[in-house]
Amino acid sequence: MHINKSLGLFIPLIFFCSVAIADDALNVGDLARIQSETILIKAQVKREEVQAELARKQQDRLGTDGTQPVLKSIYGADKLLLATFIYPGNIVVEANEGDLIPGGYRVSKIYSDINKVELIKDKHKFQVGFSALAPLIRSQGSGAPFVPGISR
Repeated sequence: MHINKSLGLFIPLIFFCSVAIADDALNVGDLARIQSETILIKAQVKREEVQAELARKQQDRLGTDGTQPVLKSIYGADKLLLATFIYPGNIVVEANEGDLIPGGYRVSKIYSDINKVELIKDKHKFQVGFSALAPLIRSQGSGAPFVPGISR
């Protein structure tokens, strides 16, 4: 009789432990799902790395052809003005006064009252004004921008 009482208490304990272990254990379906999610996450990370590398390469090439950016917009107030520039290929770059932008230009002054920005490159000052269109890439030969339909 004493053995039956011990088994009566022991069997529910074994059942409870086996249920708890089964809840924590992973089955083949769970492992496949986790493996699929891991592969997707790794692919997303790789895609983001490649996109960041492409953006860096595009940023490095901007302005190296001598093309000056154009001003798309100025926004902000007082000394917290931000200028948005457009480069060939409709690439947009934002900058504050003092920032270095692609092509070796430094934003010297943002004039919100006259809608212009002063840039400095190699100790030369340039003023750029608003334009809705991206600048044209300079041709390799003449130093002047190539405009289709105009003969030289």
